[in-house]
Amino acid sequence: MNDVNIDDDDNDDDDDNDNKEINKDISDSDSDSDIELNYTVPPVSHEVKLEGHTKMVSALSLDPSGSRLATGSYDNYVKLWDFNGMDMSLKSFRTFEPEEGNQIIDLKFSISGDQILVATNGSMPRLYDRDGILIEEFIKGDPYLHDMRKTKGHIQALSSCMWHPYDKQLFLTSAADSTVRIWDVNQKRSHKDIIVVKSKNRGTKTRITSAVFNITATNIAVGAQDGIIRIYEPRNTSIPSIAIEDAHMSGSDIGSLEFSRDGRLLLSRATDDTLKLWDIRHVSKPLFAQHDLSCFYAESNAIFSPDEQYVLTGTSVKKEDGPGQLKIYYTQGAPLDLNGNNDHDDNDSEHHHHHHHKKDKKKKGHRGQSFDEAYSLDVGLHSVVKLLWHQRINQILVGNGDGSTYVLYDPEKSINGAKLCANKQPRRKKVDEYEFISRSSGQVYTPHAIYKESSNSNSKRKRDKLRNDPIASHHPEMPLNGPGRGGRVGTNYTHYMMKYIMKDTTHDEDPREALLHYAKKAEENPYFIAPAYKKNQPKPVFDESEIDEEELKREVKRRA
Repeated sequence: MNDVNIDDDDNDDDDDNDNKEINKDISDSDSDSDIELNYTVPPVSHEVKLEGHTKMVSALSLDPSGSRLATGSYDNYVKLWDFNGMDMSLKSFRTFEPEEGNQIIDLKFSISGDQILVATNGSMPRLYDRDGILIEEFIKGDPYLHDMRKTKGHIQALSSCMWHPYDKQLFLTSAADSTVRIWDVNQKRSHKDIIVVKSKNRGTKTRITSAVFNITATNIAVGAQDGIIRIYEPRNTSIPSIAIEDAHMSGSDIGSLEFSRDGRLLLSRATDDTLKLWDIRHVSKPLFAQHDLSCFYAESNAIFSPDEQYVLTGTSVKKEDGPGQLKIYYTQGAPLDLNGNNDHDDNDSEHHHHHHHKKDKKKKGHRGQSFDEAYSLDVGLHSVVKLLWHQRINQILVGNGDGSTYVLYDPEKSINGAKLCANKQPRRKKVDEYEFISRSSGQVYTPHAIYKESSNSNSKRKRDKLRNDPIASHHPEMPLNGPGRGGRVGTNYTHYMMKYIMKDTTHDEDPREALLHYAKKAEENPYFIAPAYKKNQPKPVFDESEIDEEELKREVKRRA
């Protein structure tokens, strides 16, 4: 394949300006930090491992601030993690199951960070708030209608979801029913718009495996199982404006599509073990195609780095074959200094890793030799599936086949995120912070019980009212040690417990006398049994005839 030069002097200037603008915006938003974000060297020197899922992590999303993480897994659960609230124990603060028995396929935080969109392999997308409370469940379509345009929702398993780049009221979903639907969060009974993808094989449907907006929402790229990548314009969704024929092998899942910031480049990853970069203005051949990148899962993705100098993807492995690898490639060739030496060699020697990362020797090349390999490192115990490089905190998140999520960071180049909890000791509770459950007050927490949302609108008012109540807010007096004072006699803890807390007088009472105490009261005022049958109980009739003793003896003897 001929090398394609996608880099010229103008593009160099544009990329440098874009990088400066990104770094400037993020530095301004984190003015309280002394660290200047720099994406030229991937932050892979340290790692934090978040454990909790029992199966492969298939979905990752961070809110725009980079403080709250949502992970979805093949174990059907979504877990929420708060970097600001976690300590070294690294425990999630909430776990929920969106749809019983259905795996998590994709999830995304909204652009404002207050909502989470979840797609399972069911047919109904769901919307949650940032604390994991269900807000809305969108409708399922009628499976008996042949024309997909007349159905109001998906009728087969979802495959991806994504928020609109700038309108927080809209999002899109794709599914195996050969449709991509655009929804309004305020309209759960029907989609707002629909794209029906026609298969190249006439009369058949093709499974949609991914769909994404570009950053300006002027194009929607759709990957299908027939191997074609179609690009639609939202104003005309009947036919694609661009169709990349044979983009990937027919029958494979194009599980990941991502536009560059300028919208000209499109990155695709599929289960045919390839990674390809396309220029949507010239789609006859890809700008670059990397083969032999094993991929077992449709959820495996490929992403650009925040400054788009790198492309990242993961490889899949069988359990007995050891860990999968995180592959990082240059998008425009390995950079060279004036002497022709790779200027990243010095940076690599300065890295200190918690785990051994094997560095392959970098290829020498000039600009235009796209996708020279920059880094190759082992992550986790199994396949590397889902990747996310968050721009604001400069950290890379890796969803692994072993059910763990790895957060890669560099203390000198990353901001907040995993750095906040990596060395944070758990806070020790004070004695008066422990809660004891008594018969009169206290709440029993049942694990895995149905969640019931409680209203906290009057909590402050109720709390203030209890504070002012002398009885409810009375603190028990502690026992005195040593000599007494203030009219109280000194004692020890054992005597105090026996006298006040463990006092039991039931063993001193006669049970017969205790019952007879209520006999007269029950006779005068029957309460339990007699009133229950007062209306429908027939009047008892007793046999009052007398039988003499001799006749009774004869009757007994006869029966004997």
